[in-house]
Amino acid sequence: MFDAPRPASSAADPGNYIQPNLGHGLRIWWAFYWRTALSAMVLAFGFNMELRLFLRPPNAHPFRTV
Repeated sequence: MFDAPRPASSAADPGNYIQPNLGHGLRIWWAFYWRTALSAMVLAFGFNMELRLFLRPPNAHPFRTV
């Protein structure tokens, strides 16, 4: 009843298996990360500009730093 037959080959052929290494993992990570990093920089720049305009004195020029 509990003696089920085992399959003939339950694992992939070890000769055709590609072992991932650190370089492979970094390439996959970078493929997803660069878009996130770029969008975060653009959003941070825009938020910084809006915050500067919001917190400036009422009669100051909006883009003058001195």
